[in-house]
Amino acid sequence: ALKMPPKSDNTERKNQPIKLETLDPQQLVSVRQEVYSEIEQINEALESLQKIGATVATSAKSIETLTESKEGQTILLPLTGSIYVPGQIASTEKVMIDVGTGYFIEMTTEQSANYFERRMKALQGNMQSLGQSLREKQLLFDTVNKLYVSKVQASQAAAAKA
Repeated sequence: ALKMPPKSDNTERKNQPIKLETLDPQQLVSVRQEVYSEIEQINEALESLQKIGATVATSAKSIETLTESKEGQTILLPLTGSIYVPGQIASTEKVMIDVGTGYFIEMTTEQSANYFERRMKALQGNMQSLGQSLREKQLLFDTVNKLYVSKVQASQAAAAKA
């Protein structure tokens, strides 16, 4: 069952499930479009989480690499995606972590490794939840689509008999 927004003239029906079978083909088209839009939004959110996950995984790998490095070792530091400058590792024990919205926190490499592990677990949980929502919406979309096709075919058959 699908929950539709309440009609302005009837507040008692607020958030009550609607039986798809009771909808006419035009209403089913509207429901199908709404569900398709929700599927697109979930897909965009999943893509965004996957990009964030890739960044977190790269950061975790960088921490691992840093702990294997030596203080004073020369490395190339990225200024942009394609511009690098030489630099030296000042410490293999402390790093600055960008925790979002321009905030940085100094952490030990062990703390930062734990931080990235927690972030990855949270992202994976969110991605699983969104994946489940996506499967449910796709099932609903398929159901609405099949019902629409069946109603249109029934309508055409009835019109042919008349």
